Amino acid sequence: DVVQEEASRLGALETGDSDVAGLPPNRVSEFQEMDSVDVNVSPTPFLSLITWNMRDNGWNTGPGNLFREQSFRQGLACAVNKNEVVEGIYRGFADPAYTFQPEWSTFYPEEGSGIETFGTGDLYGPEAAQSRIEDAIEDTDYSYDSNGRLLNPDGDQCTITLYQSASSNTNQSLGEYIAQEYEENAGIVVETNEIQSAQFQSNYFSQEAPEGETEWNAGPFNRGPRDVTSAESWDMSIIFGYNTYPLNPTVTDVFFLQDGTTNPQGYYPQWDAEGLYETASNATSREELAGAMEEIFVNLNQSQPVGMLTFSADTVGYAADINGPIEDFFNTWDFPAWYRED
Repeated sequence: DVVQEEASRLGALETGDSDVAGLPPNRVSEFQEMDSVDVNVSPTPFLSLITWNMRDNGWNTGPGNLFREQSFRQGLACAVNKNEVVEGIYRGFADPAYTFQPEWSTFYPEEGSGIETFGTGDLYGPEAAQSRIEDAIEDTDYSYDSNGRLLNPDGDQCTITLYQSASSNTNQSLGEYIAQEYEENAGIVVETNEIQSAQFQSNYFSQEAPEGETEWNAGPFNRGPRDVTSAESWDMSIIFGYNTYPLNPTVTDVFFLQDGTTNPQGYYPQWDAEGLYETASNATSREELAGAMEEIFVNLNQSQPVGMLTFSADTVGYAADINGPIEDFFNTWDFPAWYRED
């Protein structure tokens, strides 16, 4: 039987009524102490991220949508301490993310390629965040006051919304931390709202079918340009993460082309995304593919189309007498050959 409730699933693993269960980061150390359970920690290609809504129903604080400005997105990337997210939210079972590919991928850009480590070191904190945001608002009626608060054209402190999962304590903790960091380092107040993922997907993440023809319609998560919007307005979300496909990274074009099938936020690349992905897809050698993908991942690092936070580890508890699991990205490739020791 499939046991949906997290506490029930973990209890079944602990009592021996189940052979496997995914472990939330705050319970890993507890299960590591159990003789009846082996805890497997494996790297994953799954990216936790902040989606910034660049469509016409995003950024509801005043005229304009600052999420559309690259330097503004870079500033927000500098506002959240990724090492604290790794240690405080994921209990060390994650790695900071700087582009749309984990560092263990063979396609990750080489050292010296231009990857900026937004959210760590000198690229974290109020100076790093606000200096980039100031570049973004230079020709607008937004401004910072003497207390480091970002003011909208009406002179009020900017307040935006962040949607987080109603069914994940870890996701809620992440949302509260992001809200704290945005206010402290970017001067922006964040109001967090809990919502079920299915409801968010239907009413916020996907757009309503437009009447008449649009420049493109790539499906429910990108039905057209920025004036094609969802039923409900929203500013930011951390509900959904993305697979970064390190074994076949050319398919990540769906997230970052203007007319890609999974571009709910309305991101318009200001670099030659279409040309580079075409080069990668038509590459006739691994070297040519790697070169094109490295350029893509450097551009994604600079443009920050989404707020890339961490690559989480897969923390799974197995009954101790199960022989087969390994701590590797390819952990389950030989699952049919796993067996129980006598």
